[in-house]
Amino acid sequence: MALIKFGPGIVDARGSVAGVVFSKNSTSNYMRARKVPVNPRMAHSKLARDSEDGTQALVRAAMAALSVQWSQVASAAQRTAWELYATNVTMQNKLGEAIKLSGFNHFMRSNAVRLQNGQAPVLAGPTIFEIPEQDPKVSVTIEEWEQRTNLTFDDTMEWVDEDDAALYIWAGVPQNPQRNFFKGPWLGIKDKAGSSVTPKTSPEQFTNLHHLTPGQKVWYRFRIGRADGRLSEPFYAHNIVVAGPLP
Repeated sequence: MALIKFGPGIVDARGSVAGVVFSKNSTSNYMRARKVPVNPRMAHSKLARDSEDGTQALVRAAMAALSVQWSQVASAAQRTAWELYATNVTMQNKLGEAIKLSGFNHFMRSNAVRLQNGQAPVLAGPTIFEIPEQDPKVSVTIEEWEQRTNLTFDDTMEWVDEDDAALYIWAGVPQNPQRNFFKGPWLGIKDKAGSSVTPKTSPEQFTNLHHLTPGQKVWYRFRIGRADGRLSEPFYAHNIVVAGPLP
């Protein structure tokens, strides 16, 4: 569904209608043909899709399971806690406007990522009424040598030494180096799990999901999930693949 707002009656538009995608760059609004990605097959459920990619079977299964958790497993008090959280947390839509989600929406939004990542859902609504901060220090360097990505992040953030918290990571399909934007599809790689015993320290490494060659550009998408079920908005990093080896 598209959100449209061009002046004087409509001043902006985001989303898709009848195969046309409305978006905006640094200079103007634009339209482009909508491309539907092919559904890639995954060998392991741990390699999860992004929770917003509704075309993937794994996501559909997670959403179906969570609907049952909400209606048949969570108590009335736990559902009320999610509604209270939703009342106190302001989100933004694609146009940057302030909106409120329902408690059910927040429950699904937060727990879909957890289920896809092999974690148990959080049934009780959070008692801290804010979503986690994004990490402005996230960056990546990507190498062909041993097919590794070096991840730099802020290891003083609270998720790092919190059990059952995580930095979730998705990778985009490699692109030509001249491309300046990427909207998906995203494939889940893994998480960097928080730990009160052995907190993560920056930098960390992980093995590339795709086989990459020098000169390709790859985008990564991140979210921070806290142990109480709160989930950050997505944030991104990208870089050009180099031959390596990296330090």
